[in-house]
Amino acid sequence: MRPVEDRFRKGDEFVIDGVSLDRILADHTTPFYVYSGSMIRDRYRELTSAFPGFDVLYSVKANPNPEICRILARLGAGAEISSMLELRTALDAGYAADDIIFVGPAKTEADINLALESGIYAVVCDSAEDLRQVDRLAAGLDRIQRVLLRINTVERPASREAMVGGPSKFGFDEEKVVEQVRGLELRHVRIAGIQVYSASQVLDPGFLSSHLEYVLGLGLHLSAELDLPLEAIDFGGGFGVAYEEDETELDLAPVSETAAGMLETHAGQLRGCRLLLESGRFIVAESGVFLTTVARTKQSRGTSFVVCDAGMNAFARPVFMKVRHPIRLLNRIAEPAAGEFRVCGPICTPIDCIGQEVHLPDPRPGDSVGVFNAGAYGWSMSLKDFMSLPHPSELLADNGNLTVIRD
Repeated sequence: MRPVEDRFRKGDEFVIDGVSLDRILADHTTPFYVYSGSMIRDRYRELTSAFPGFDVLYSVKANPNPEICRILARLGAGAEISSMLELRTALDAGYAADDIIFVGPAKTEADINLALESGIYAVVCDSAEDLRQVDRLAAGLDRIQRVLLRINTVERPASREAMVGGPSKFGFDEEKVVEQVRGLELRHVRIAGIQVYSASQVLDPGFLSSHLEYVLGLGLHLSAELDLPLEAIDFGGGFGVAYEEDETELDLAPVSETAAGMLETHAGQLRGCRLLLESGRFIVAESGVFLTTVARTKQSRGTSFVVCDAGMNAFARPVFMKVRHPIRLLNRIAEPAAGEFRVCGPICTPIDCIGQEVHLPDPRPGDSVGVFNAGAYGWSMSLKDFMSLPHPSELLADNGNLTVIRD
């Protein structure tokens, strides 16, 4: 992967989107997240350029901060949402209702009613019971709702966050979907296509290419089997980013070539069919840095500990997802490493370590610790009320400007 210094370093200083560390710390105390607006726009444009003919939906769960959502809405992104509050956030941020889909295996009546009333593009259904519920609620509003069938395919993605290929709470099992859907009496639901989300954090372009081809074939097959016009295929997403230093960044080029070939080969069959891609992590992960401050250092039985003012309470992902995020001392970013350290927070549990075997200059109390690739599943995924510590704030650096986007 690219060294983090290549992204957020100017000379011997940490600088994010034209804003220096000294300027950030002059008015803000840790813990907090800081995001690069320019990098978010660059990643979104990279994705849309690679997949012309596809609509890109931002996965709001990755980072639901309203200002982050607004940046992407202004660029023309759609939204993939999973709760009532995410739907309200997306609508308030300016996403067109016809560019929003609603996913999730446990949608409540209140969730669905708000989706129906808002006129969103599609509700994604995971079971026959889901379809019946949407049909019943749509009948109460005297409208027809477009839905997509989520399919648990037989694919076998090489990912620790695989969502298909075995038993799953998500979607219709591929081999059962026809018999479970055929014969349902649905008067206020129109099945418009399928959605398949195979896995998160995929870095293998070969799998992503084969996934596109597989889902396209499945959509065409189910359309014929169920005698339904194919209005939309949602291929999901799963585009990964390189967290660990030995990981290779995702090469979009071969996936893009596969997509272009599909569109050319199947142009007639896909006429009038909307092609959707979902992405959250790829768009926002690299834009974010989580900052905490060294409070203490200590040695214990051969291990060097760096104890900071925030840990899993403010950034839980490294602990629970076992991801090794790059970590640096931001105020000494140009200094070479002097040793190996375990970077921990203040929480009263031994699992509160956000970095294992981290190579740093000898840390000192007051040093600024930066955890990179923290723009996705950071603030929203953490245990912010644990031990009643202050919540982390969120800042946006954008072309030399610094704004508080969550106090």
